[in-house]
Amino acid sequence: MVYRYALPLALLIGASLPTSAQAQAARADVAFVDRAEALALDESCHLFNARERRSLEAGLRQASATLMRTGVRQSQLDEELVRARRAAIRADCNHPDIQAAAEHIRQAFAGYLTMRQWQFDGRVQSWTADRNRLDLGGWALYQTLPQAQARFGLAFTDDGDGILLTGRTQTQMTGAALVLRDTSRSQGPYDATAGGILQPPGGQVLASYGPPPQAQTRIWASARMMGPLTAYPISENGEAPAPEAMPQVYSFRFPDDTLQRLAGLDPREGVKVELYGQDGRRDQDIWLEVGELRAAIDFLDAAMN
Repeated sequence: MVYRYALPLALLIGASLPTSAQAQAARADVAFVDRAEALALDESCHLFNARERRSLEAGLRQASATLMRTGVRQSQLDEELVRARRAAIRADCNHPDIQAAAEHIRQAFAGYLTMRQWQFDGRVQSWTADRNRLDLGGWALYQTLPQAQARFGLAFTDDGDGILLTGRTQTQMTGAALVLRDTSRSQGPYDATAGGILQPPGGQVLASYGPPPQAQTRIWASARMMGPLTAYPISENGEAPAPEAMPQVYSFRFPDDTLQRLAGLDPREGVKVELYGQDGRRDQDIWLEVGELRAAIDFLDAAMN
């Protein structure tokens, strides 16, 4: 955009990051500053329509999530937003640079609307959003869980749309629950590694920021899906698992607000998925990564609104 201010956030933490993470943080820092400036200028100059503004807000959230995963604190992001607003108050809304930057953003938004699919990478796992599936059916938003040959997300099936967990196991699963941090009983994400001093519970990277023992809540599956599924899980290499190796298919539907509840967590957090066998005992735990779920939801919303 037009202004550049403050020391880039990525440089504040870059010395402690691997090279690839440094590059990711640097890109997210540029994106965050650009979007913060654009939104601040829009508040003063009314440059964008509602859809363009929502797209900028979505981009700001995505950049925020990436920076927070690399160690930037929310207070640092808030400081940058305040600085952007202060600079925008003094801006000449008719300045050619501001008008040119606004037009560039409008053109970028038009291109953004033509994109059909996007992968939102996290530390370990990714969310994929596919706008085509809003009309054609199948998985519109999902995270593949290769360690369990499962998939979780928003799917459109013969039985209608819903938040589904589906996969294959060696034994029949009869119930499922998502275990996450209870935001009403905690002030922020829980670092089980004490800043990297301890190993993550069970050696699971996503358990590093898992639900704290003293502040957990569960989202129980609201229905068990029966019969053939059009939203079929795939394995890590993109192929369906061999039926003889994993003979039991399971699929559970979760409440409609599940994705929004997960998106309200810190992007660094993991969510434990508990699977229950026929005897009612917990049979298997697998992990979801919150990551950039909010950005993936925004990507789909932009195509619908």
